[in-house]
Amino acid sequence: KQAEERKRLEAEEQRRQVEENKRLEQERKAQAEEKKKQAEERKRLKEEERKRQEEEQRKQAEERKRQEEEQERQNEERKKQEEDWKKHEEKLRRLQEKIKKVYVEPGETTELVVLKEEYIKKDDSIYIYGDTEDLNDKISLSQGNFKKSISKIKLTVNKNKKIKIGISRFNFFKLNEIVQFCSSLMNQRLDLRSVILNPLPLKRLYLNFFDYIRELNTRVGSDRIEFFLKDEKLLNLLYSVSSQANQYNERELLRLLGVISEHAFIGPQTIVLDTYHRCNTNCIHCWIHTPKRNLPSELANLKMGLSLYKSIVDDAVSLLSDEIIIQGDGEPLLDDRFMKMVRYARNKGLKVIFFTNAILLDEKKAERIIELEIDEIYCSLPAGTDKTYAAINSRQSKETFHKITGNLKKFISLRNKLKRNKPRLQMTHVIHDLNHHELEEMAKLDVNIGADRVRFYLARLDENIKFLKIKPDHVKVMKNSLRKVVPYLNEHNIELRDNIWFQLKNYNSKTGRWSGDKFLKSGCPVGWFFCLILAKGELSMCCHLRVVDYLGGKSFKEAWNSGSYDRFRAQAKNIMKNKDITFRNGVKLYDEYCNNCDTHQVILKINELLKKYNLAQFYKGSVI
Repeated sequence: KQAEERKRLEAEEQRRQVEENKRLEQERKAQAEEKKKQAEERKRLKEEERKRQEEEQRKQAEERKRQEEEQERQNEERKKQEEDWKKHEEKLRRLQEKIKKVYVEPGETTELVVLKEEYIKKDDSIYIYGDTEDLNDKISLSQGNFKKSISKIKLTVNKNKKIKIGISRFNFFKLNEIVQFCSSLMNQRLDLRSVILNPLPLKRLYLNFFDYIRELNTRVGSDRIEFFLKDEKLLNLLYSVSSQANQYNERELLRLLGVISEHAFIGPQTIVLDTYHRCNTNCIHCWIHTPKRNLPSELANLKMGLSLYKSIVDDAVSLLSDEIIIQGDGEPLLDDRFMKMVRYARNKGLKVIFFTNAILLDEKKAERIIELEIDEIYCSLPAGTDKTYAAINSRQSKETFHKITGNLKKFISLRNKLKRNKPRLQMTHVIHDLNHHELEEMAKLDVNIGADRVRFYLARLDENIKFLKIKPDHVKVMKNSLRKVVPYLNEHNIELRDNIWFQLKNYNSKTGRWSGDKFLKSGCPVGWFFCLILAKGELSMCCHLRVVDYLGGKSFKEAWNSGSYDRFRAQAKNIMKNKDITFRNGVKLYDEYCNNCDTHQVILKINELLKKYNLAQFYKGSVI
């Protein structure tokens, strides 16, 4: 029995060992199979990575080739422009040689002379500088001079007394009107409406000015009216502008000349349109839809009429404006007319930018927006996390935050898939007490989305939302965050708009102000580059509802070119002495809102452009 038991145990042990060996063999086979699969997967991933890199290299090569071709085209264009300009400069040089000398005595053969003030005081000729009292007295720097000159002209109609018209940066473009005005005072009928100074193409303005003077002299055909230079720097100004002009910057330069000369030669660069008031959010920092304000239903349902919109667009094209921004006091994508309105402006050649919260920016809308070649989208997202978003926007949830980011990612993906570079996406983050700590999270989110630009902007506070004021320790937190955010965004080729530095540098933690009296001394030249038009047709010179005119009874073009608008522009430029003047809606030129100037980036840009083109010297001389 013991022998049989041992035999049975040995047999069982043998079977166990056989089964164990079989199990181990199966495990070895499974491991070998797994290694084989892993090797194949590595090989597949390596091949995919190789193909991806090859595709990326191919795209980069194509992009380099495109950039090289574009650079070559630009070089050829610049070379052609340089050759054309050399010829033009030679003409200018020859012409300028004739007028460089400054003469004290008149009667020389040069086309224009500069009369010294000492000579004018001794001369018994009648001196006049404009066809209105404001213009005349501004140039002559003498109150009451205009009325005296008019009386003299009327009293000496038959005595052939000389009338000398002084030319200045403030009137060189309307000499035909001044001559016609003087002729009417002499009881002469002279129609000079067709004798105008054409500022375009701008590179010919300097030459065109002398053609203009010659033609006026020919038309007047009388020795009684003469021109002289009251403004010794005028020719240098015109030459400086003409010599720097090309097809890419002439509108920019012409607006700068308008700032210096206090005349709107063309329309604004940017027209902001308030087209629609309903919104699907209620951000706590919003001036209109904050829960802290009871919004009247009339205001909530307000929208711009389509006929008014189209007439504004038509005038903007005629005035050579560059772009419209559809902003309003609501969400543009809620407006069922939005695509139609955009298409109308794009078909007219205007650039279009619009603000959105991106909640409704689904794939269908994204496709249409890309198809319409909108220039830029400003997406307002005041949070870097879903928790903060829901705290700021009580009408929406955390899920909405993720819907927004998802919509934006899909938009960028679709734009890239279609190989388009527009619309560019600018993420705009309004900063206040509730989100000042999330700048880094916002930047990471913007990189993840694939944005092109980022803008941080301190909220402008009013009575409803003054509790959102940034505190001193918040400023420190933000500055520390920005020191990390700036290189991070640069690393990902995302542009950071620099207005946040201006705001923080000038921030007053006691009052919440961030522009203060910054522009009181330098002036506010915004009126030549920007305007805002509200839903009912109120035409405002800046974002703070300084109403210059009401559209409806007159067109935007008529209002823009009106004498009253010119006066408001000039008064804002010389804001220090005009702080208390009031606009059509009773708002003062300088008030509490100027301490948080929402148009400060436009003013800063104008100042930068004046320096860029070396025109600041003329601007300083034109601010009274």
